[in-house]
Amino acid sequence: MSEDLSKTAVAKKTFFFDNLRCFFAGIVEAGFKNFAFVIAIRVFHASSHMKSFTVSAMSMGFFVTPIFRALAVRSKMTTMQISAIYMLIVASLIVSATFMTSCTYYIIPMLCAMILFRQPIPLMEDVYGQNYPANERGRRLSTALMILPLSALLLSPALGKILDINLKTYKLVLLVIAMAAVGESISFRNIPARVLPEQNGKSIFSNFDLVFTDKLFGKMLFCLILAGMANRIIIPLRVEYLVNPKYDIKATVFFETLVCLTIPYAFRVLSSRVWGKIFDKTKLTTTLVVLNCMLIFNFLVFFHTSSNAIISLVSVLTGIAFGGKEIIWSLWLTKLAPIDKLSAYAGVSFAISGLCGIISPHIGYFLLKYLSIQEISTLASLLTLLSTIGFLLLSRQLHQAKC
Repeated sequence: MSEDLSKTAVAKKTFFFDNLRCFFAGIVEAGFKNFAFVIAIRVFHASSHMKSFTVSAMSMGFFVTPIFRALAVRSKMTTMQISAIYMLIVASLIVSATFMTSCTYYIIPMLCAMILFRQPIPLMEDVYGQNYPANERGRRLSTALMILPLSALLLSPALGKILDINLKTYKLVLLVIAMAAVGESISFRNIPARVLPEQNGKSIFSNFDLVFTDKLFGKMLFCLILAGMANRIIIPLRVEYLVNPKYDIKATVFFETLVCLTIPYAFRVLSSRVWGKIFDKTKLTTTLVVLNCMLIFNFLVFFHTSSNAIISLVSVLTGIAFGGKEIIWSLWLTKLAPIDKLSAYAGVSFAISGLCGIISPHIGYFLLKYLSIQEISTLASLLTLLSTIGFLLLSRQLHQAKC
């Protein structure tokens, strides 16, 4: 009984501070995904290569997670103690970016901050697996993932309006993001966590063998990566389509923030609880197929209209789809991987996803030289369709694995 009470207390404490962490993380994530990119375009007049690096920076963070996971193991600190340190460094890097006067020197500390910002995420997989009962993970995480976009939703429109009034206020926007990173650091420090077990002499990248030794994991990861690449090709092109005068949308920063951040984040919040229940009670294949169909519709409609009303409505669907994507990407391994190896599986998953995330924006901007933005959206839809077919072909194996 005392052990059960202890587990209950750990779950409650984890739940409280993870929710608090997500409140601050939402502000930092919105800053990196939207405002850092807008500042690079509007203030520093970034080239296509610089814009691609800015968009892919957090994917670079996922790519190097095996290295940082090894550092976490060797540090002998708990996963959340080292995560707290990462976020303090993130805050320092953002502050240093406010002193930079050229595009290159602005982007360098921001890239480093974005890379470090991603490092706690695969470590949280271990926390969820250790601290939450299997039948509560979707429900508990869905609450946290409602709070994450909600904080961005509350603050982002004001920050977008400030930038519209005077672009020189970008330094204030960056300082707000840095303060949120400090808040996230404090939250991490209070989440119960363990020291990761030693790798028994294995190299940093030895866990990549899991892609081949666990064939179902490898196939699932490949299908997820196809859809992920499609989405990441499209994400920066949404901003490009809205703010680049070439496409005659001529959106203000406020409207761009509304349809690329505020509306999607609002409907991420509203849909997260539903997605959490779906994840806990529905087969993984069904959830993934529904999610991919929503993304395909999104890709095809968004870039084939100049109507602000239709773009806004499509952004609603974007938010609902992103709510599902966050739940699934955060928890799918808890259904597939052994509980004691969650961190290892997550490290491989996030690293490969990160590599694809690095490449995808560059592919998008490269294709933009030869194809219309509408043709690229069709190509992204075909990649997502291939991913969907893959999930359907794997459904029997997933059923046998009780996923």
